Amino acid sequence: MRLSRVLVVSLSALLIGGSVTPTGAAPKSSVPNPTVTGPVPSTQGSHGRPQTDSAFDLRPYGFVEEEYFVSGTAKTYTARPTTADYTTRMLVRRPADPKDFNGTVIVEWNNVTAQHDQSPDYFWSYPMVLREGFAYVVVSAQAAGICCAPPLALQVIDSGRYEDLSHPGDDYSFDMFSQVVQSLRSPQGVDPMGGLKVRRALASGHSQSASRLHSYVTTVQADAGVIDGFFIDGGGAQSFPAEPLVPVVHVREQGWQPSPVTPNVDRNYRLWEVAGATHADYWLLRQQFDNPERLVPQQPQFGPGWREQEEDISGNYGYDVEPRQTTCPVGGGMFPKRYAVSAGLKRLDEWVRTGTPAPRVPRLEFDADGRVSLDEHGNGKGGLRLPPIDVPVASYAAGACQLFGVTIPLPPTTLRELYPTHDVYVAKMQAATDKAVAAGILLPADAADLMARAERSSIPSQGIRSPLPTHLVPEPV
Repeated sequence: MRLSRVLVVSLSALLIGGSVTPTGAAPKSSVPNPTVTGPVPSTQGSHGRPQTDSAFDLRPYGFVEEEYFVSGTAKTYTARPTTADYTTRMLVRRPADPKDFNGTVIVEWNNVTAQHDQSPDYFWSYPMVLREGFAYVVVSAQAAGICCAPPLALQVIDSGRYEDLSHPGDDYSFDMFSQVVQSLRSPQGVDPMGGLKVRRALASGHSQSASRLHSYVTTVQADAGVIDGFFIDGGGAQSFPAEPLVPVVHVREQGWQPSPVTPNVDRNYRLWEVAGATHADYWLLRQQFDNPERLVPQQPQFGPGWREQEEDISGNYGYDVEPRQTTCPVGGGMFPKRYAVSAGLKRLDEWVRTGTPAPRVPRLEFDADGRVSLDEHGNGKGGLRLPPIDVPVASYAAGACQLFGVTIPLPPTTLRELYPTHDVYVAKMQAATDKAVAAGILLPADAADLMARAERSSIPSQGIRSPLPTHLVPEPV
């Protein structure tokens, strides 16, 4: 992985720190509609593009990617509320053809623990977003994403583009986020959705942003009412002062602060603890940071073939482990958490659409000291179990390397005992995959992706049997 020193530092800071009535239209809300300007032209600023835009061109997949600035007056939810003016930005990814839009926009609260904008849930879920016709918007909700830590805060990396942004402080971030969602649901003036009618809005956020969304659920939702469901990922408490007003799917990783605490709500809440998952994994690290050349001004997005090649490499779930994956520092655990993120968002959307709750899953198992219990292969017991956990080829040391985890291939003798032939391995994976799809924790398209990888692997030996087709090579647009 080509990671500059500054990006490694950035990664290390990344994230330390029942039924419901279906929703078919925007709820009544007192949230004011902000002023939206844009799309911001490519000629504005030195980079010629939005910061944190897609590494690859979305147009061949039928999507539009545009940046907008959002201005208004936000209030605080403090003991003594105050108001302040703000200007922030949002990056909108939406189907170009209205016929391809499924009616739901996912709005991610960017994570800023590394002192710049990151959108982990988008990177974990974008294959599902593109194929299912969601719109996806990422929001610079907190001050650190805008100013002023070098080198990647917006006003540092491209001051010319972002000089007009102004953030009054994180106490105002909740109302700012609500107003951005309002501008998507009920646009006045500039329509960032390009005429698409938003019928449902889901909020997502990872780690620090998950904690912010937990606070939003408990403090803001009753007042704002513009969000139909929450995807709280990798952070946030498992208890609430009252039953959430709208559906909440809460994903926790085995590798980051797992808690044996029993949730005190159930009707509108589902806790998915993902066995084997780390806080920042191989897929996420490559997708976000394996293209540092795009930090250079005027670098184009990658064209045909880049996405396929990158996904082929970063989607490896441990059947072809490189030596760097087995030790610290940054390599990133190879367990495919992204499948759980995609399934969680899809089930949340269905819950909001139809009133059918997301499935319940077993809790992780904990020992007397409150640590996750491990099986004979070093993998977590209980929890949401994707096929690579129940049909293992590696030990996913999810709690190692702070946020990142390591992946240790099972010994060759163990692999041979478990899977005497490749066909035996594929058959066991197929059975586990069918079970996960039936349980609602793995989407059919992701099951097909997983099985294609299993079939290409060399298990019971490490490696792959067939390389990526030679025509899939990265090209600039």
